[in-house]
Amino acid sequence: MDEIEATVTGIVAEVAELSEEELWRRRDEHLFEDIGLDSLLALEIIASIERKYRIEVPEEKIVEVTTLSEAISLVRQALGSRVGDTIAARGDGSR
Repeated sequence: MDEIEATVTGIVAEVAELSEEELWRRRDEHLFEDIGLDSLLALEIIASIERKYRIEVPEEKIVEVTTLSEAISLVRQALGSRVGDTIAARGDGSR
């Protein structure tokens, strides 16, 4: 598990009241139907992720996330967009 996977798994596991190991094994299961999260818990997870990574996740993207794997991908996309925006703002293509 890399840092993003570990952090997002930890956040979701804490809210879902599951061990990180169990949640990681179930990372491709539906968070609502199989794992038992509801919309309020999902909002708590998103808020925690946004605070941790200082990102904003668009609402239209949030509703598409149904598994831990998808949540991790969403964080990677948001972080990638932020890096891309920083590079574009500098205009030099360097990091």
